[in-house]
Amino acid sequence: RDGRQLGALTGLEKLAVVGEGGRGALTYQPADEAAAETGALDLDALAAEAFDLLTGADGDHPVLERAGSGSGGARPKAHVWLSPDGEARLEPFTGATQWIVKFRGPSDPDDIGPLEVAYAGMAQAAGLEMALVRLLPARTGPGRFATQRFDRSDAGGRTHMVTLCGALEAPPGETALGYDQFLRATRAITRN
Repeated sequence: RDGRQLGALTGLEKLAVVGEGGRGALTYQPADEAAAETGALDLDALAAEAFDLLTGADGDHPVLERAGSGSGGARPKAHVWLSPDGEARLEPFTGATQWIVKFRGPSDPDDIGPLEVAYAGMAQAAGLEMALVRLLPARTGPGRFATQRFDRSDAGGRTHMVTLCGALEAPPGETALGYDQFLRATRAITRN
C-alpha cells in the first residue's frame, strides 16, 4: 500500500509491522504505524474479506491486516477483544477478553466452525486442558470458531509461545507435518 515490497523489508521492518499485535510475549517498538480505534467489528465482513484475499482478490484491507497481524496457521484469523454478548473490537473495552476468531478458508467445509468446536469438546473430554472456545453466530452459515487467547492472561500478561512451524522455521504454506513429526519435535524440544 505504501510502495514497499514485502521481500525487500528488513527483519526489523517486519518486526515493526507486528508491533504489539503478535502472538506470545514478545512485542516490538516502535510499531510501524499507530492504529486508530475501529469500534465494533463486523466479523462477517472480515470473514468475507479474508476469503476474498485467499481466493486471489486484490484490495486494501487495513482492519483485516491489523486484526490478523502475526496470526499464522492454516486458516485466516482475527485477534479481537470479545464481550460475553459477542461484540468484537480490536481494542480493549469493558467486560471484554482477548480471543482468536478463525475464518473459513477456501478448502474448508461450510461448517468448519462447528466442527472445530466439536473437536475442542473431544479434546477436553479426553482430558486435555484447553482455552475456552465459543461458536460465534454469523449472519449466514453455521458460525465461526473462537478460542480465548492462550498467550494472554486476564490481568494483561503475555505468555511466551512458539508454533511448531516457527520452531522448525518451516516456509509459509508448507503444512505437511504429521502427528509423528509433531510428537518427535515436541520430544526433541522439551526433552520429555
